[in-house]
Amino acid sequence: MSKNDITILYVEDEVHVREMLSRFLQRFCTKIYIAKDGEEGLSLYKKHHPDIVISDIRMPKMSGLEMVEAIKKINPSQLIMLITAHNDSEFLHKAINLGIDGYILKPVDLDAVNEKLETLIQRIQNERAAQQLKKSEEKLKLLSQAVEQMHEMVQITDVDGKIIYVNPAATENTQYEESELIGKSNRILKSGEHSKKFYDNLWKTVLDGKTYQNTLINKRKDGSLYYDEKIISPIKDKNGKVRYFVSTSRDITQRVALEKELQKLATKDALTGLYNRYKMSTLIEDEIKRTKRYGEVFSLLMLDIDKFKHVNDTYGHDVGDYVLQELSRIVLQTIRKTDSFGRWGGEEFMLLAPHTNAEQAMELAQKIRKRVEEHSFEHVEKITVSIGVTEYINTEKETSLLKRVDQALYEAKANGRNQVVCF
Repeated sequence: MSKNDITILYVEDEVHVREMLSRFLQRFCTKIYIAKDGEEGLSLYKKHHPDIVISDIRMPKMSGLEMVEAIKKINPSQLIMLITAHNDSEFLHKAINLGIDGYILKPVDLDAVNEKLETLIQRIQNERAAQQLKKSEEKLKLLSQAVEQMHEMVQITDVDGKIIYVNPAATENTQYEESELIGKSNRILKSGEHSKKFYDNLWKTVLDGKTYQNTLINKRKDGSLYYDEKIISPIKDKNGKVRYFVSTSRDITQRVALEKELQKLATKDALTGLYNRYKMSTLIEDEIKRTKRYGEVFSLLMLDIDKFKHVNDTYGHDVGDYVLQELSRIVLQTIRKTDSFGRWGGEEFMLLAPHTNAEQAMELAQKIRKRVEEHSFEHVEKITVSIGVTEYINTEKETSLLKRVDQALYEAKANGRNQVVCF
């Protein structure tokens, strides 16, 4: 792809990654600005205002997300792509909320970088083309040609929703021929995924002469669904009366799928498939708020696999991983659907039991302990767990609750392991 006067700001603290990727990025731009942390990156951005910002997340002085947040305040439409690792759980949530334009997971796949950069550069070229059209003496002719060649879908309807124009991108994405759409109601694309209230709000907005912007779930000719990021603008006559609606949109199905996958990475432990510590901490915070509001009760159970280091040292980490996965399966089969179970770290696990007092939590803990003790694990002789139990005391903070359940677990291990202690 031609460089087309594209400028890029690349921010990365790891020297070898920075040197490798900066050389690769030079083929896409006429100028590349390189920074080793977010603070330097923000300074370069303010000075040069590059077309595209590519940044790592975890960096000293100022993180990639802190830099992105500052850049978005300067230019909310700035194109930004983040490079991140699988374990950036909390950061992934923030990145999604900041409206990042692309994600690349480490280790960096250059083919993936190439594909995403081409998409961003195409958007820049489209925007520049649109700006040039406003200055062109052949505005109408060029506009018509541009609409026909746009990657974005364009559709024009009358005030009754009857389709009077679609560009090639729209027919290609919806899989309908132009003749199958012209003259038809735009309801032909309805998926059934939205309520009547949703469409009522859409129509009220555009009939009032306002621009409507939202993501719709629409349906192609073959019945498959796609996420349609759409802007609908009314076209008025000289008297101010709405006559037509023009919508521009793009298929963001892949982006939505990626965001869902990132949400999963941000909340799930990769080895066991359980909630990770970040997600469990969020669930505990929510349960504390619910308990304070409604006066309910809940308990925490903290589990630790006894002598797990011995398992790894004796049988190897593959067997250790198997034990973690098998233990997770046993506990999930034992607890209720209303309980939340996650890996707290290493061989420690946390169980959140709503509507459960200390006595009931002790019964559940003993049930789990016995099932683990009686289970026949492959490759190893016997696996046991120690469990700390505590009931939430109204008005206390999460830190106090976690400290108490940790103390209970410590006591259970100090007393000889394979037992339950409640504080």
